[in-house]
Amino acid sequence: MKKFLIIILSFVFVSMNVRMVSAGTVVWGNNATFGNVTLEAFDMSTGAVVDQFLAPNALAVADNGRGIAVVGTTIYYTVANRGEVFVTNSTTHADLGVAFNTGLNGIANVAWDGTALWVTGYNGTNNAYRYTPSGTLLQTVVGFGNSRDGFEIANNKIIANRGDSIGPYDLYDLNGNLIQSAFITTQTYNPTGITFDGSSYFVSDIYNNKIEKYDINGNFVNTTTLGLPVPQSGYGRLLEDLSSLGNIPDNPPPSVPEPATMLLLGSGIIALSILKKRK
Repeated sequence: MKKFLIIILSFVFVSMNVRMVSAGTVVWGNNATFGNVTLEAFDMSTGAVVDQFLAPNALAVADNGRGIAVVGTTIYYTVANRGEVFVTNSTTHADLGVAFNTGLNGIANVAWDGTALWVTGYNGTNNAYRYTPSGTLLQTVVGFGNSRDGFEIANNKIIANRGDSIGPYDLYDLNGNLIQSAFITTQTYNPTGITFDGSSYFVSDIYNNKIEKYDINGNFVNTTTLGLPVPQSGYGRLLEDLSSLGNIPDNPPPSVPEPATMLLLGSGIIALSILKKRK
């Protein structure tokens, strides 16, 4: 009997390790669509659309989509012709108003570094700005703002392309000093938004409805074609900025125990109780 219980417990714990699975990499994007700004999420194993909704703020939806940063269930997003950082919820899609106003003429990108938001703008200063979520300016980094539509904070470094749909992506420290030129050289000729999920980089091929995947060292892995429905706009799907969970320790990707795991866990607890009673 004791040997039988040990076998059951071994099966339980092995199964738990197998079945405590990640929900998979989900990449969010903000579309460059005039007057119909759409926020979307994709399962990167298949390209399937897992969420899609219009920007809930009336001022934002009437503009042209640009930046996005997802922090838990909070989505920070921006548009091309306004300086506000808008907020919504990834589950309820409710309009949560404006996090803060940067005073820029427009915001190209938003990135999250674990404690603060980075934005790059269209105000001609060519800078990147780091803000608290409530809008206190913490840092200004020269050389990353104007005309760049690919910008991310990953592994405590800045990764950015060289202009509007212009690659490759170079690697910098958080003060803007170049670490590695051409860290990622994309397959697409029109690279825009970029995000890092903790192990891989994802780059938007803006005009071809695709996202390219690169490993942690910047090597090409594969290309995923994005699924239906395409946003209802004359311009179709044009993902300007990307975001994903998991790029920092306090912003992990969701890990979901399957129902079978919970059943096995319950069986294990019962088995332990029986073993203890027999002893």
